[in-house]
Amino acid sequence: MQTFADLGLRPEILAALNSIGFETPTPIQQEAIPKLLVGERDLIGLAQTGTGKTAAFGLPLLDAIEDDFYQVQALVLCPTRELCLQITSDLEKFSANMKSVTTLAVYGGAPIYNQIKALSRGAQVVIGTPGRVLDLVKRGKLDLSHLQTLVLDEADEMLNMGFKDDLDAILSTANEERKTWLFSATISPEIARIARNYMNDPEETATAAKNSSSANITHQVCTVHAKDKYEAVRRILDAHPDIFGIIFCRTKIETQDIADKLIRDGYNSDALHGDLNQNQRDVVMRRYRDKSLQVLVATDVAARGLDVKEVTHVIHYQLPDDPEVYVHRSGRTGRAGSTGVSIALAHMRDGRKLREIERLIKKPFDQIDLPSGKEVVAARARFWVQQVLNSESNPESLQELWPIVDEGLAELDKTELLHRVAGLALQQFVNEYEKAADLNHRGHDRDRGRDRDDRGDRGDRERRGSGEFAVFKLSLGAKDRINKGSLMKEINRMRGIKGIEIGKIRIHEDHTMIELDKQRSSEAFQAFKRWKYFGRKVFVDQMDGKETADRSFTDRPPRSKGKKNFNKNR
Repeated sequence: MQTFADLGLRPEILAALNSIGFETPTPIQQEAIPKLLVGERDLIGLAQTGTGKTAAFGLPLLDAIEDDFYQVQALVLCPTRELCLQITSDLEKFSANMKSVTTLAVYGGAPIYNQIKALSRGAQVVIGTPGRVLDLVKRGKLDLSHLQTLVLDEADEMLNMGFKDDLDAILSTANEERKTWLFSATISPEIARIARNYMNDPEETATAAKNSSSANITHQVCTVHAKDKYEAVRRILDAHPDIFGIIFCRTKIETQDIADKLIRDGYNSDALHGDLNQNQRDVVMRRYRDKSLQVLVATDVAARGLDVKEVTHVIHYQLPDDPEVYVHRSGRTGRAGSTGVSIALAHMRDGRKLREIERLIKKPFDQIDLPSGKEVVAARARFWVQQVLNSESNPESLQELWPIVDEGLAELDKTELLHRVAGLALQQFVNEYEKAADLNHRGHDRDRGRDRDDRGDRGDRERRGSGEFAVFKLSLGAKDRINKGSLMKEINRMRGIKGIEIGKIRIHEDHTMIELDKQRSSEAFQAFKRWKYFGRKVFVDQMDGKETADRSFTDRPPRSKGKKNFNKNR
């Protein structure tokens, strides 16, 4: 078995790796490090998140640093602040015995003048986000004329986030004699363009296929109604009391909303998304890394660079449109030889996405049911018993209290005492789950769903209605500062239609078009007529059939069948 000592790295780097327990290189490290240590050609490395690519480029990057030359010799570009800080932390560990090597992280959201001051003191290795790096270059504070190595980490994600122009500007400014190493999960046309324009006869090393889905990760899917997703999350958390996990959401609004609900319901949780300032993000990440938080609710972008060991579960509140994003998400668990579980909460209409993901990860999802109420309570009881068995039998800190406890409980026999203590610990779960509903969607199995298009079947008539939608036009729009999240919350608060199936929502400047379950359209119409948004009456029209509904989601004004036009009666 190959070790890091076999790769030809400097002794001080090997000593640092030994001290942090790095012994055997991962596939991408075995492929890339020897080539980067001795090769004159540039390199394109294909590897997913969680495969060890930071060390794959970081170790040869440090190996090439000239200790007594205090100009910027290496620049690592990455898409997010979190990834920037993670790479910086890793490089500092790898260079712990290289006393004259200085690394510096530069990123947006932090005071630029502190970073300028740090640059003036000298740094051989700079790790940064494209926007802040380009700002420092334009100000003349970051000199790339002596650059020996330029690394583009997660290049595909940087391009997806709109950094194309920034990357072009940085690449065209940096020393032309440099080596350029590009690491990406995929090779897109834009990646190919960068290679063609800015790289010197690049060599490729591809381990993405080997690492597209860790063998240590179990991929599970359960099918639930949209209105039951939050309760499904709670059911999973309660059935796994020792969970240390991440819940991925699509939007910042949804992320904060789910985190707020979990906190309100007593779960040790917090949110990580782009609307947090740097200090808030640092606090959340510090609490999660030291396990003061049990569950982190995050957006995909905010979680880039999140490298936390021992994550047991990743929960996908919404499936991403891009299968690669699913791989990035699930790669947060099952690291460093540990096992992990990735659970997708899916709709029936997600069949196509699930099949695309299965093709990418080269394994099928395990179809699971959410645990029943009885199963949750049984899991909590087993967890409580294990806690009792693992606790200290006679902690010294309680010695003075034992006489009080012994005297007060002397009349209880062992069995009754145990049952009373267990009841105190478990009664809340018994009360909550005694009449718990079955949250699993059993309308159709996945095999039948394979023959349908991406809309899927909106079946289970009893709970979700006809599968058809009625279209409503509301006298609220963007100018009223309403958004999809706030509108859905308002609807779910309305008496009589709470939990109604919601279809498309289109918010225009002065009105909103929304699809609601057609079977409950009369109830919805009456609920809207009684609704006031921050004290203001909301006017509503129900639109004509399917043809009008389709037209209503364009910029053309739809035709109303109502006798009144709310624009004339406001």
